[in-house]
Amino acid sequence: MTHEYVTEKRLIGRYVVELGFHPDGGVLIRTPEIYPPAARRWRGPYESVEAAVVEFSAFTAVPRVTSAELARLRESGSVAEICGKDVMVWHCPWREAKTLSEFVLVREDGNA
Repeated sequence: MTHEYVTEKRLIGRYVVELGFHPDGGVLIRTPEIYPPAARRWRGPYESVEAAVVEFSAFTAVPRVTSAELARLRESGSVAEICGKDVMVWHCPWREAKTLSEFVLVREDGNA
């Protein structure tokens, strides 16, 4: 038995995502242009678009690091400057892979 999904592409944060709407009301989400290709699979079902977007946004948020964490990352060689911008090696939970990412430096209490 095959299922027909209505799909819609949106820009969420830095990523193009595709939402799939199942006839029973469930919502699926995927990132058709992301690397590695294995990260392009459908995820869900979610109860609503909002639930899918909230989880996606949390998984793909720019990492937040304290100055102490940044010092440790620099010591381990996990931070580098590329084209004048610091980036870090980060395990992205959405991609399920390590990637280079910009980051936000926050105070020890977690606030920017």
